[in-house]
Amino acid sequence: MIYQGPLELNVTTEPSVKVKLPQLSIPMFSGNLQDWVTFKDTFLSLLGDSVTVPNIQKFHYLLSAISGDVKKVLQHIPVNEQGSRVTWEILIERFEIERLIINTHIDNIMKLPSLAAENACRLRQIVDTTKYNLEALKQ
Repeated sequence: MIYQGPLELNVTTEPSVKVKLPQLSIPMFSGNLQDWVTFKDTFLSLLGDSVTVPNIQKFHYLLSAISGDVKKVLQHIPVNEQGSRVTWEILIERFEIERLIINTHIDNIMKLPSLAAENACRLRQIVDTTKYNLEALKQ
């Protein structure tokens, strides 16, 4: 394979080389709405559609990636196949609210501090935060 830029791979007829890549991890989700879409997309892309990972194991991965108040809400759910479905439904119902996600990103931009004096580090933070939230809003 030849790398040709961001996310573009071109397959060639050259012999393949086995590369041991680092293990991917599921990000933690603590209930912050601005992190929901990334968490959900990462979880689903790594485990959600996998037929080789049993549903109960996916459920354990899901539970291990949740922290804070969200984990407290899910503590009463039994660890079984039905509990897995119920947990995912609770997460979707609670966090898959487009209007709230949009408002969270807009609030993040609106609450950026102003610069009282020249400060390259603070300016970089403002630019990075703005870009992150604008990109999230485009999705």
